[in-house]
Amino acid sequence: MNPPIAPRSVAPLSPCPPANEFQQRKSPTRFTVRRLILLAVLMALFMLVTTAACPPYGNETPATCPLYPSPHLRMGFNVAREGGVSIDDYDVAQLHAGWYLDYNRQYTPSHPAGMIYHQMLRTSLDTTKLAETIGTLVDANPGAIWVLGNEPDRYGQDEMTPAEYATFYHKVYTFLKERDPTSRVAVGAIVQATPIRLRYLDMVLAEYQSRFGAPLPTDIWTLHNFLLPEQCSWGAHVPPGLEAYASEGIPCLSPLSEHGNITIFQERIVTFRQWMRANGYRNYPLIVSEYGILLTPFHGFSYPVVRDYMTASFDFMLNTTDSELGYPLDSNRLVQQFAWFSLNYYAYSPTIGQGLNGNLFDHDSKVLLDLGQDYANYAAKRVVRFTDLQLASLTVASPPDDWGAPITVDDPITITGSIRNLGAVAATNVTIRFWLGPPDQGGELLGTVPVAPQALPDCGYQYAGDFVWSPPAGGSYTIYADLQSDNPEWERNLANNQQKLTIAVVEAATVTPTPLVTATPTPTHGGNQQPTATQAATSTPTLIPTLTPNSIPVEQHAVLVAPGQAGQLRFTTQDGQQVVVAIAADAVDEATTIEIAAQQNPPGLQNTFHLIDGVFAITAKRNGATLENFVLKSPMVIAVHYAEPVPRNGDEAEVDEDDITLYYYDEKRMAWRQDGITLLTRDSDRNCLEVIVAHFAAFALLVPAPHGATPTPDAASVYLPMILGTDQGPIRSNQQ
Repeated sequence: MNPPIAPRSVAPLSPCPPANEFQQRKSPTRFTVRRLILLAVLMALFMLVTTAACPPYGNETPATCPLYPSPHLRMGFNVAREGGVSIDDYDVAQLHAGWYLDYNRQYTPSHPAGMIYHQMLRTSLDTTKLAETIGTLVDANPGAIWVLGNEPDRYGQDEMTPAEYATFYHKVYTFLKERDPTSRVAVGAIVQATPIRLRYLDMVLAEYQSRFGAPLPTDIWTLHNFLLPEQCSWGAHVPPGLEAYASEGIPCLSPLSEHGNITIFQERIVTFRQWMRANGYRNYPLIVSEYGILLTPFHGFSYPVVRDYMTASFDFMLNTTDSELGYPLDSNRLVQQFAWFSLNYYAYSPTIGQGLNGNLFDHDSKVLLDLGQDYANYAAKRVVRFTDLQLASLTVASPPDDWGAPITVDDPITITGSIRNLGAVAATNVTIRFWLGPPDQGGELLGTVPVAPQALPDCGYQYAGDFVWSPPAGGSYTIYADLQSDNPEWERNLANNQQKLTIAVVEAATVTPTPLVTATPTPTHGGNQQPTATQAATSTPTLIPTLTPNSIPVEQHAVLVAPGQAGQLRFTTQDGQQVVVAIAADAVDEATTIEIAAQQNPPGLQNTFHLIDGVFAITAKRNGATLENFVLKSPMVIAVHYAEPVPRNGDEAEVDEDDITLYYYDEKRMAWRQDGITLLTRDSDRNCLEVIVAHFAAFALLVPAPHGATPTPDAASVYLPMILGTDQGPIRSNQQ
């Protein structure tokens, strides 16, 4: 089929830079490799690094809309509203998740701890009255994510034939885009990526093309990834309209262990990404919007089994990339976001034979369960805590009843400031201050306007504030504006917090909004305080130090960090591998020295791994003594720049750069491990890998040696009742 329309333009997540349009790109990442880059070149590039991230290689414009600048923003959960509860009934802030959905639509969604809400429009929606039913809802939520349907391929959920869903999707998608061009629309998820359900999607695409004369347009694909049978009335069932293909479905009497088989889970995500590529949708995000373990401890899915499955799935979806299948704007990751089922469904009761496994909170008591604590512990180590408020624009309007006329003395002028948050956590109580003259040079504070009680960490959302001002006399006025919030210590980039515009009074208005590039004022809590150009010594409102190219040290092997004081390490291995480590200002409770050094004769490689480059160790010390088993409160960012990858402990070898990963050495287990290390950015074109980790150890870039055979699932099977649902969300059922 013809390629679908392009998705909304989104800048790459990666601080690794975009390629120069004239630069020769590398050949595919699977190749026979040699060392091609000279150390001198690497050193020249290294000198351009101004943060711990993979550096710009010139004067490229930095990413204007990062996808997920912190891994926790990818992690979500499903809220069950049975029993009249909502997300506000649970203390979800302790989960450190980034988003949620509740199978519904909300006029004023709750955003606890800055979590993003995904709206869902069910197929029961009357598509002949969209303006009446959802018009004001869309108006109230500009830039929102709208998921169109929930499991349209399943009876008991949003059951529709492919033709019916194609029609529903077209009507709602068209309405949303006309009403709010900034809306982000997602295809409703199928239950699982099995042959019969991919056939269902094939038929949806064909019906859409046939009926509307164009490929199905979308911004996002969603997928559920349960492992369920299909040839019976429980489980996923045969999709509506595909009864003739029932033999393609998963048999009812399937091995019980397959419900929690992490290998099958991973394979189905790869399969769906293959389907996306084959149909022209590779360059689109994929959200696994519901999955988990539904079957109970009585069927072999005890708490430890569910816990291990959940954390293994997190590791896979956060870290797995594929240069041929993944989303190019997200370092070729296979999955962009995912949601665990569920936050709070009813627990299974053997007395009544109903309920589900895998809950994070107890539905009735609202208590965090052990599995919820595991989720929280995992996510907390993957929060890169910073805000990046951007004053995106300043605009001015003449009085609306006299549009186009010159602005005269005493005419009220409305100046609108538009902001967004490019950071990783919400900024609270954001205001815009308006100044007559430069604020750091004695400018007069004209007023302060509240903009957002919570600026969410998603630059798809913009917030605006209006300031009305009457010029006292004729002449040319330069109005300056800057931003404030209640958490300025988290602000990463003060330079984009400000703008200015020039207004001519008496003559026809001349408005020239330009970025403010003069001295950067320090955010303060008080609206009437004068900002200064000098940063307060007690606060470092950046995740990492900002350095000019001439001041960047080639090497910095030790740094003192403290509460409110960030730090950075720079190190070159014996093989020319460049390592930059950034430690956030909130990473420690007391002053701590962080050091980096080479480690000779790395242990434990043998035939298990290929070593790509030298080994380095990062340690934490206080009063000269090494802190054993020390863990940072918030993770450090490690960026590694490597030469063309040739394994050091072997001859020339075929290396897939998607397999190059930063490992740490676990001295107790005497093994190289990945747990606790999470990928931020992979840029194979520039040999750059960026990760986060909260613990200290010896680290090395490694490629796994060929793996052994995948363990075979046990052959046990069982015939169990399955949980079905309605358009109001899942409900319990004993249907056989």
